[in-house]
Amino acid sequence: MDRPAQATITPYTVVRREKRLPVRGEVLVGLGERVEPNDIIARGVRHTETHLVDVARGLGVRDDQVGDFLRKHVGEPVRAGEVIASRKGFLGLPGRACRSPRDGSIAALKRGRVVIQSVPVPVEVTADLRGKIVRLIADFGAVVETEGGLIQGVWGLGAEAAGIVKVPVKAPEEPLTTHMIDVSCQGYVLVGGSIDRAALDKAVEMKVKAIVVGGVHADLVVAGRAPLPLVATEGLGALPMSDVVFNLLQTNEGQEACVSGAMAIGGESVRPEVILFIPGTGEPARQARWRDLRVGATVRITREPHLGRLGVVRRLPAVSVSMRPASALPGVEVELRGGAVISVSVRNLELVC
Repeated sequence: MDRPAQATITPYTVVRREKRLPVRGEVLVGLGERVEPNDIIARGVRHTETHLVDVARGLGVRDDQVGDFLRKHVGEPVRAGEVIASRKGFLGLPGRACRSPRDGSIAALKRGRVVIQSVPVPVEVTADLRGKIVRLIADFGAVVETEGGLIQGVWGLGAEAAGIVKVPVKAPEEPLTTHMIDVSCQGYVLVGGSIDRAALDKAVEMKVKAIVVGGVHADLVVAGRAPLPLVATEGLGALPMSDVVFNLLQTNEGQEACVSGAMAIGGESVRPEVILFIPGTGEPARQARWRDLRVGATVRITREPHLGRLGVVRRLPAVSVSMRPASALPGVEVELRGGAVISVSVRNLELVC
């Protein structure tokens, strides 16, 4: 049974996000504590790699003789290329030596092999949001709650970053170009209709915090990575940003926002998103559910030729879409912004809160 996906685009809601270390560490915040985007939630240490050096074989000695030739012992630091064991030559033959393949420390000696552990790497997780701690995750992190605007995108790359919203374009279809990006953009979240490789490279050079656009060009998709958070609110290609999203961002130019390009966290699929830090009043928007598909509901089209367009449901099938197999689903009539009415399969729709 097909049903529309769910997305949230709203000027005010309550958002909770889990901030978690990849390894056990120390949680630095308390329940109910207020946090800022750059505040450290938890800190730990990750040992990235271990390496085995077969000293017995390298020196040509028995396993139980290795200890007699060690120049570095368990617990001592070593540098890449440094001799950890050596044996003098005899009868005019050259000596032998075993060297460390990496910077690190001697972790153990087992069966004639030296275990070298790479230099530990400090890891930490920041709040990325302005809000309060509503739940602690022992040894790993916490859940941060904030309130404000939420825009869930269609595609993204990169981790998370917070910055001030800046809208250098005049219209939702206008692309971000290199001449719009200069040193005055440092630390900002830039908004535009689309972006290409040249403009993205300029944004990185100017230390822009994040990019939010309607669509992204194919060369950025193929790259599969981004040097800063990049969110496409409508999809892939030269797509204009929807009026609803553009107006929400433009209205809040100068406000701080958190942008996440992540599409998977801990093996689970998530939506790339923009969270605007805007304290509000009234009833927070709730997450749209597929059962909310009704006349008057706002939807976003997820397939060409109207990919990314927002519209309003004007007519539903006579039989509930939740009771029909995909092959029998008739089109839902959707009125696009501008007045055109089209027929779209429910599987090609996404409900927008």
